[in-house]
Amino acid sequence: MERLVIDFAMRQVKNKLEPHTRKCYIRKMQAFCWTSVGLTYLLLIGGNFLKSQESTLGLSPPFAIFYFLLSTLGWGALIILACRMTWKQPALKNAPQKMRRLALAGLTGLFFQMLLGAWMKNRQAGLSCPEFPYCLQNFLPVPLSLDTALAFTHRWWGFLMLGLFIQLALAAARTFPPLATSTRRAFSLAVAQVFLGIGTIQSHLHLHSRTLHAAVGYALWGILVYVAIRTGSLSCTQNEKPKKKQGH
Repeated sequence: MERLVIDFAMRQVKNKLEPHTRKCYIRKMQAFCWTSVGLTYLLLIGGNFLKSQESTLGLSPPFAIFYFLLSTLGWGALIILACRMTWKQPALKNAPQKMRRLALAGLTGLFFQMLLGAWMKNRQAGLSCPEFPYCLQNFLPVPLSLDTALAFTHRWWGFLMLGLFIQLALAAARTFPPLATSTRRAFSLAVAQVFLGIGTIQSHLHLHSRTLHAAVGYALWGILVYVAIRTGSLSCTQNEKPKKKQGH
């Protein structure tokens, strides 16, 4: 549906505008889309700061979870739209199948990680495991409760995701150089995210530490969406094979 809307808008532009005016209009639309991506990122950080003041503002946990789902997926959709406006076919040619699988797995795993963080935050379970690397003076949380399970899973899932980002960066460096820089940035942000998570626990959930932790997480999500769309992981037509001609 999104692609049909974009194609329809582009056809209208081509039919009604002169070539020079058409190119200028398209450039303005591209600049508008990418500016919207940047402004939305700032709104996400501001919204996360406000969510940190739930007890003051009286925001309910269901509203906060809904805000997370809408904002995260909506920002990803904006990045996809901006890529499609910039490149008619945003998926690069000859992207290895391994890159597509890793990018899609990274998106899924990171979304799960962020969802765990939002759920844990809305239950005020951030300090259910107040030490690192231990949880309640043991590696495994004892006694086990929903809050300690959320904190434990959120913590070590982030470390597991580091292995995926290493694989993604290595695969790009070896087999797909056009995305080597983007995947290295994703890996760097993932490492920073892990250390910021540890720092947030050690600072007893200091507001600035939590906000920076969320900012890096959203930036990592944005880069992964970009990598996924450029590898064709989010394209329905990228993997279509040409039909063989039937003999008469």
